[in-house]
Amino acid sequence: MKARDALCLSEHISIKKHPLVQASSQWRKVQDLLETDERCSRLEKIDRLEIFQEYIRDLQSEEEEQRKLRMIKDFAAYLAVSSNTSDQQQKTYLQMLWMSWRKR
Repeated sequence: MKARDALCLSEHISIKKHPLVQASSQWRKVQDLLETDERCSRLEKIDRLEIFQEYIRDLQSEEEEQRKLRMIKDFAAYLAVSSNTSDQQQKTYLQMLWMSWRKR
């Protein structure tokens, strides 16, 4: 079992280093690329799929966390600007911008 675990770790590292594997990557488009990698070809197809799915989940979690941090930073900047705006027209404009940004 340890040999299999070592292969899985090697495969995981191989997937992380592959430039075409991103959070939006689909298994059906990536599997052929990974099968040509010598380290990857030593694993069963189901093991490659499981490692790929785990890595994609990690990438998606990281992207979601980054998106939330950007929203917090942008919201803090919005609050700072809107609280310092004495002109109602400018404040309304900023509110409209903020609402359109949040809809994305």
